[in-house]
Amino acid sequence: MVYSTVAPKQRVVNNDQQYRLAVYRHARDVALNWLNGWVLVVWLMMSATIVISSQLQATPLLTRLLLLGLALGAGVMVAGIIVGVRTAIRCHREVCRLIRITGDDHETWKPTFHVLFKHQQAAPDTTCWDDLGNWQLALHNQRGDYYYELKTTLSELEITNTLAQRFSKQDFSVVSWLGLYVV
Repeated sequence: MVYSTVAPKQRVVNNDQQYRLAVYRHARDVALNWLNGWVLVVWLMMSATIVISSQLQATPLLTRLLLLGLALGAGVMVAGIIVGVRTAIRCHREVCRLIRITGDDHETWKPTFHVLFKHQQAAPDTTCWDDLGNWQLALHNQRGDYYYELKTTLSELEITNTLAQRFSKQDFSVVSWLGLYVV
């Protein structure tokens, strides 16, 4: 217990978005792990039921019990999936909101664009474009073609416009994160 002469309005923490982001990211991960574990456990139980029933002599009662158990297992699996997905989506929405507020996107998934620089004398200096995203050289060949992977939240048009300020449009190509090649 800590006693202080601070007024009640001053005791409220207003700048805890970084901590909330970390908590919601962890909660989303836990929800997805529980979802996966739930589906796996119910699936294994249903499989074990089928294997055990195949070892027994088939009777109408056993067949009804087996079908009832499998239907019940499927219902329990669907209910678990619904609860897990709703929880994960709720946490994910809060994570997205907090990322917009804090700008902390270092652990977020970003689409990977593929940028091909053609007929270059040396590897292009990508440090001047660090604000575009995370650049990684994937491969290059003897003809001076350099293939980079760019993880970013920017659009294909924004990347193309930024690169066009330094290179002519014939010297580079941007392949979208969907794998569609732009001519």
